[in-house]
Amino acid sequence: VQVFRLRAGRQPAKIASVVASTLVAALIVGILVAGGSKDARTATRAFVWSLGLVGLLICDPLFLYTAGKTWNHEVPTMFAVLAVVLHVRAWERRSLGALMGAGLCLALAIGGRLTFAPLALAFAVSFFWFPVDWKQRFKLVGWFTLGGLLGTLPSLYYLVTVPEAFIFGNLEFPRVRLLDPENTRVQKTAVWWRKLRYFFKEIVLIDRSDGQFTGSLSMVLVFLSAALWPAWQWLRGKARGSFATGLATMAVFAALIGCFLPTRYQYQHFFALVPMAALAIAYGFRDRIESNVTRIQG
Repeated sequence: VQVFRLRAGRQPAKIASVVASTLVAALIVGILVAGGSKDARTATRAFVWSLGLVGLLICDPLFLYTAGKTWNHEVPTMFAVLAVVLHVRAWERRSLGALMGAGLCLALAIGGRLTFAPLALAFAVSFFWFPVDWKQRFKLVGWFTLGGLLGTLPSLYYLVTVPEAFIFGNLEFPRVRLLDPENTRVQKTAVWWRKLRYFFKEIVLIDRSDGQFTGSLSMVLVFLSAALWPAWQWLRGKARGSFATGLATMAVFAALIGCFLPTRYQYQHFFALVPMAALAIAYGFRDRIESNVTRIQG
């Protein structure tokens, strides 16, 4: 709906943001529908669950506040979600092309917003879960790295052509406001424990100070039950979870680390957590659907 309200060419950044979030919602639906394609009854249940999850996503107050604006949050988040989806596909299909695509998308996400850099740790750890020998594992890492190098080309282009502006915009500008000794609020918001308190108080639990938005507690609770617990069970060797749920859940916590990286916190800085959590929930729901199908067939 927002796309039709915009005039193409005049506000392309907003259009790109809307398209990015729409693609994330479509991926969530696709993951659940594909997981429930065993029979008609399961497919219907999966489709209903996907619609409920998309509804939870687009009704989240943090999503509503950030989506559709000309900020650099939605497009990098889309690439981060795509990176997880492609990495999961590489695991399930043993596809080197998907693995290379995952590295490409992760690099584009980091290039779009540096706060996605901690996600690289989640992907690095995931390679230890691949059931292959070390020689094959190094080969997989090589393909992933090759995709990552291709994804860094846009950033490298600006680093080479306008190095001063590139370094200032990415590393120096975020700390400029901290240089004003009279701005005590900025100094306070740069403290790590205040960021942590802000996350629990304003993002998860309680209303914002202006009373306009409620917290994302619903999304957090569904994530804890549908994704975090199955992922933990899978890591412990149980059959309840899967590689997909484990990776997506770990990516959520990596994204959370990235949300604390800016020198001072703002509400929209935590946007990536909502689509990433929705993706982890989708994989958690898919695991539950597939386990039910297996139990019925057995």
